[in-house]
Amino acid sequence: MRFPKAGWTHKNVTSQVHLTNIAPTILDVLKIPNELEFDGRSLIPTLEENEEPIQKPAFASLYKNNRTLLGVIYKNFKLIWNSPHWIDGVERIPAQKEVYDLQNDPDENTNLINDSLQVAATLENFLDSLKQTKKSWRKKLNPQAKQKLKSLGYIK
Repeated sequence: MRFPKAGWTHKNVTSQVHLTNIAPTILDVLKIPNELEFDGRSLIPTLEENEEPIQKPAFASLYKNNRTLLGVIYKNFKLIWNSPHWIDGVERIPAQKEVYDLQNDPDENTNLINDSLQVAATLENFLDSLKQTKKSWRKKLNPQAKQKLKSLGYIK
């Protein structure tokens, strides 16, 4: 983010931040009172006082070609979960998991799934909570909203 004339020229935040931090940060810069509850928080304390942002997991999902990929990044680790899928309708590939140490392996060349079981379990717990959250909000959607989201490819 760039803030002209704000005094943070060339200031880098090297820790993980989230898109959910953008709105509270902009409100903070503009000195607009925040009466809303955001998942994120302003990054101004990080920029001014070198305060570390609160560490929360970041989630990603992709649905393409009848496959679901889910990801979670927490601290310096990333878990990628590939859903089970079929190749040419003949061969079934089971779900696959990958864990990477982003600090020591930023190009994600070495899958640590069998070497970092505790890290994998922590990340899988975050992912399971995401899956449960997605299931609960789907139940709350009315039929028209569900159909619209399906037609746009957001849900199955």
